[in-house]
Amino acid sequence: MFRLTAGPWGYSSTNCFNWEGLRQATLAPPFTPTVKGPLDTGNFDCFPDDNEDPPPDEESGWDLEF
Repeated sequence: MFRLTAGPWGYSSTNCFNWEGLRQATLAPPFTPTVKGPLDTGNFDCFPDDNEDPPPDEESGWDLEF
């Protein structure tokens, strides 16, 4: 059987992977963030508030030219 995109050396890179641990969801994650509580958002980026105007009403006629 040929595995797509494996190439001649592709098997060796997947041979030592713990596929059974992946299937059973017992693998340790590569990164575990520190969380202080259920409302802690310290691991997320901050973005400025959106100050755009709301879209016009459907009855405003802005699209009559289309």
